[in-house]
Amino acid sequence: MKTFKSVLLISISVISILVFKGIGMAVTNPATTSTQLADDMDINQYSLLNVKGIMAIRNAAEFSSIQAAIDDVYSSDGGGLVYVPPGTYTINTGIVLKDNIALVGAGWSSILKLANNTNANVIGSGIGPGYEFVPAKNVVVANLQIDGNKSNQSPTDPYDDSLFLGILFNGMTDARIENVYIHDTYYGGISLFQSHNSVVKGNLIVDVSGMSQLGLGCAIEIDFGASHNRIIGNRIHNSGDHGIWMTSQGAAAYGNIIADNIITSSRLRGISIGSEQGTTTINRTIIANNQISGCGDIGICIFESLYGARAYDTIVTGNLVLNSSATTEGIYVLAVNTIVQSNIVRSNYQGIRVGLTDTDTIVSDNIVLDNTNAQIYNLAARTVLSGNKEDTTTPGLTVKGLVGLSSGQTAAKNLRDSFTISNSNTTGTVTFGTAESDTSYYLTVTPTTYTGTSLVAGSNRIKSVSKTTTGFTVTLETAPGTGNSRTFDWHLFR
Repeated sequence: MKTFKSVLLISISVISILVFKGIGMAVTNPATTSTQLADDMDINQYSLLNVKGIMAIRNAAEFSSIQAAIDDVYSSDGGGLVYVPPGTYTINTGIVLKDNIALVGAGWSSILKLANNTNANVIGSGIGPGYEFVPAKNVVVANLQIDGNKSNQSPTDPYDDSLFLGILFNGMTDARIENVYIHDTYYGGISLFQSHNSVVKGNLIVDVSGMSQLGLGCAIEIDFGASHNRIIGNRIHNSGDHGIWMTSQGAAAYGNIIADNIITSSRLRGISIGSEQGTTTINRTIIANNQISGCGDIGICIFESLYGARAYDTIVTGNLVLNSSATTEGIYVLAVNTIVQSNIVRSNYQGIRVGLTDTDTIVSDNIVLDNTNAQIYNLAARTVLSGNKEDTTTPGLTVKGLVGLSSGQTAAKNLRDSFTISNSNTTGTVTFGTAESDTSYYLTVTPTTYTGTSLVAGSNRIKSVSKTTTGFTVTLETAPGTGNSRTFDWHLFR
């Protein structure tokens, strides 16, 4: 029995060759019955609930529309697989999925194209009054191409960004979107609206949005309390707003994972957590191992709204962030209890910025290089900076606790105090409360005040400074003299 994977690979290879050579190809349906489809496909990967390993199958080509095939298998069998053979299918009304439906194509040769001047999504109804709301569980959309046909759309409401999407999952649970090529949608690519425990994996999303006067639309949006979703391994290029956006409107969101995605050329941010109008929190998000480059704004942003709604307990780790806007940050944190660890942040305006004064953030073991204004710019008093490798040749600031500045490889320790040398002594020794890790710190020593009436010339001039990990010794050119003393202020920084 041929596996579905084998058929898919062969189909894609043949199509790629013909397209490359500029040859038009008429497609035919190689399988016309459920029995033949079962022989040609490995349907077990789409059998979500049927413990007997038997799934009802419908061939969309045998019905008046894809929606008719979905309705038939749902009403007759409570769910099943609807197969979309190669070809282009015009969508006049958003396809509505129901419980236990797998909508599966033969690969990107199975094209769902939005009809001209259609006020709809390709898959999923809109949000709000007048739209059909069908929450569903155990839904799969896989191995398809979605063409949003944005150049031929004229929305009746240009501000309604719940339409003109590739896929809108509204109220879905345990759903999956995999290996879908979405392009040229008027607004966004995929939206998970109040949808939970779902997976968006291995999709290609290109040239979504950009047609409206607002530039609305994200490649992938997670909204209205959508929780415990996994956004993994997607490729995103040229999105109208953000590559991946998780908002904080309507209900608190928990436990989402955004990992292993490649995001290039977003008009605004690569990954954005939070929204200006948000009223609820976003909690326990993991942003890991993503590659982000060429964004018009911030690479990764975790921030609070105008109403004070914040993100909590976020982990940002293992990401590569390159070439964000010439005026913005690679990673920007306006959140609580955030860990920014083991990222590579290069060629942005500011590398990593922590922007709130009352948050607890750990910024550790990052490589932050070639950022034009600052490598790590911290405004929070309780930030822990540890083990970061910063550029020592490009100008930049590293600020800790609102005081002190440095341009070295680690955060400024801002150790400071005074010492006094008196009478016939020419040296003064300072011992640190905690030993330094090495002697590569910078030290300034400045004479401030003196006592006595007949100070010896040269007693205010420093001849040498000897540094150790436990302290330092200052030697003067000349002792102050009997009955006299000199006081010096010192400041250690890195």
